[in-house]
Amino acid sequence: MKVAIIGGAGKMGRWFTRYFVQQKHDVTISDINEVNARRFAESLGIRLSHNNSEAAGSADLIAICTPITAVPKVIKEILDDLNPSAAVMEISSVKSPVMPIMKKIALVGRRVLSVHPLFGPGVED
Repeated sequence: MKVAIIGGAGKMGRWFTRYFVQQKHDVTISDINEVNARRFAESLGIRLSHNNSEAAGSADLIAICTPITAVPKVIKEILDDLNPSAAVMEISSVKSPVMPIMKKIALVGRRVLSVHPLFGPGVED
């Protein structure tokens, strides 16, 4: 499965990136901090995309691991470039700011996952 992790160089993004790499998925990350993202991607031997739309475009699963305030902006940015069968997952701890945009994605026929990991980025396994 092709997985795009947006915010892939942040704390939670790194956790999800490592998880999907360990599961042998084809992972691409994008992140606002390109220096950290480049180092992290190189350390795992995965692709780094320089923009979110490019990362999301061919992915089967897009995991949005950004701060809550960035989620609606990221979704608007990638929406037109999504693979028709892609699923979009966000991991915000508070759902009210992201639900309107997630509903919009669902209404155009995309699969959505709004999850709350009950762990922090320090968890190893």
